[in-house]
Amino acid sequence: MIEKRGEIFSENSGIVFTTAELRQIANASRSNPKHFTWIRILLYLGLKTNELISLRKEDVDSENRILTIRAASGGSARTLDIPLCLWSDFWSSASGKRGGDYLFPGRNGKLHRKTVQKMIRKLEILTGVKITLSKIRRTIAIRLYQNGYSISQIASFFGFRSIQAARRLIVIEVKPPPAKRFFMEEIMDLGA
Repeated sequence: MIEKRGEIFSENSGIVFTTAELRQIANASRSNPKHFTWIRILLYLGLKTNELISLRKEDVDSENRILTIRAASGGSARTLDIPLCLWSDFWSSASGKRGGDYLFPGRNGKLHRKTVQKMIRKLEILTGVKITLSKIRRTIAIRLYQNGYSISQIASFFGFRSIQAARRLIVIEVKPPPAKRFFMEEIMDLGA
């Protein structure tokens, strides 16, 4: 359950993907191994399209299973643990490449963002589910929050500069703490 401005949303509300929809999306991409890898990375790590297509071999630390995501705007990089279920995908994509090579190359070097967008459109047609990266990221953020991650940990996971961005993503309205009620005698400290 998610609360937004007094309303309660469930997994069926449409602001997040259901588990069945996530499985349906992943299974629909199985016919193309590259697409299957890309969509799984998007579903598990919540990367933006630019982050996915900019990954290089040097960003994968194979010894420690750590992925470095470099900020597109030249900001600081963040690191993510590579889930075991994705490790073989990263390993096979990185094998045979040099440090500066793109992990997922396109025809002329870097994979084009339109290629990823076309893949998402094909998956929408196959599944009948409207797929957006913001909805994927919101689903991940809400599930992290429901499993005990703090707002600051979620902000760090997505590379946000502010905690407010994470709050907006998980649809939390910040409520002030309830005011403590004092008796006038306590406030004035006059005694009886």
